[in-house]
Amino acid sequence: MRGRCTRYLQRFRGLVRPAVAPDSPEGGTVTSDEQRSVIAEMERAYPGHPRVADLPTIVQENIRAVARELTAEDAPRVPAACADPAR
Repeated sequence: MRGRCTRYLQRFRGLVRPAVAPDSPEGGTVTSDEQRSVIAEMERAYPGHPRVADLPTIVQENIRAVARELTAEDAPRVPAACADPAR
């Protein structure tokens, strides 16, 4: 289960990362189109994945939180479970 959770988090962060790249449409702000794209890809990759909270906007809140993390992260200090495997 731990490996699956790690892959899930890495995939999620990997999808949010380009949305906060300096050359993305809104720079460090994730647009609603980018949010919809992340959500659709996560639902496709992890159908039926349980939500951790019963909040209609939990995925959008998670996207915003990860976006803030990514724009402020210090790469050498990122926990291995959250690191971008491509780096």
